[in-house]
Amino acid sequence: MKLVTRSQLGWPTSAAPSQSTARGVKVHYEGTAVSTKLLANHDACLNEWKSIRRSHLANTAENYSDVAYNFAACPHGYLLEGRGLRRRTGANGNAALNQAHYAVLGLVGSSGLTEPTDAMLGAIRDGIELLRKNGAGNEIRGHRDGYATACPGGPLYAWVKKGAPRPTSPTPSKPAPPAPTPAPAVPVEDPMPAPTTLHESVAGGPDLPAGEWTELPAAEDTAILRGPCTYDVAFTVALSGTGDASRVQFRFVHVDIATRRRSAALPVDVYVRGGDTGTQVSRRGSLPAGQYLKVEALAEGAGAAVIHRTVDGLVWR
Repeated sequence: MKLVTRSQLGWPTSAAPSQSTARGVKVHYEGTAVSTKLLANHDACLNEWKSIRRSHLANTAENYSDVAYNFAACPHGYLLEGRGLRRRTGANGNAALNQAHYAVLGLVGSSGLTEPTDAMLGAIRDGIELLRKNGAGNEIRGHRDGYATACPGGPLYAWVKKGAPRPTSPTPSKPAPPAPTPAPAVPVEDPMPAPTTLHESVAGGPDLPAGEWTELPAAEDTAILRGPCTYDVAFTVALSGTGDASRVQFRFVHVDIATRRRSAALPVDVYVRGGDTGTQVSRRGSLPAGQYLKVEALAEGAGAAVIHRTVDGLVWR
């Protein structure tokens, strides 16, 4: 095992909460474009890992205490320490899922570098076995198991479904040496730009009649975002109910502008009985060109009213 520790990365001890046991480990991918430059330059892998941590610490919506994953694995077979051993992850989708499994990230994405090398698979396996020696159970799952997401992508998930076997013939762990007379380097722009911060806070909102999905508009439009973009957003809403109990469901929806075709995420429930209450729904994904991202609510029983709504997140374009 080739481990790169937090101290070698120049990071302090993780501030993530301690957790001595879990049912197992969930495997993740980045879910965005990842540069193929990582294949030839291990320093690019370290910079990618540090960039992920900076992005997480800047995410005010999730309020991460550290990079979300316990470990990451790079194409050259290095295991990169994140939160580390016996620390609760922040990557699995919600508090219950984070308590159930630790998390290991493969440095591949939805475009660019999408196929894990054998060396990366071996390093992910190193992380799983190290976590098993320190409180993790035998379960190996993908992020999508129990949570509505495409993570960890097709290639990694197919490997997970096979039981995450250690490759028998790993690819070389070191990059190939440069050619004797290389051509002049051509500057290549990194395909992953810096994210922009999204924040909108609006007092008031629509009444939620029972039995009807109702759009919850953002500050300036009914849509939160318009594609193309990659996003990581959270929608926080405060509700006022009647004296009778009311069940309210919230969901994110992708809407095709031309055809009005809709693709809805799994809803999240909250119950309202008199007084005020609040909830938050979050989603990470990619929004194609020509589509809107919206939030909808469905009230049952006595209905409810929205008294405040806030949108926070990061957007990559």
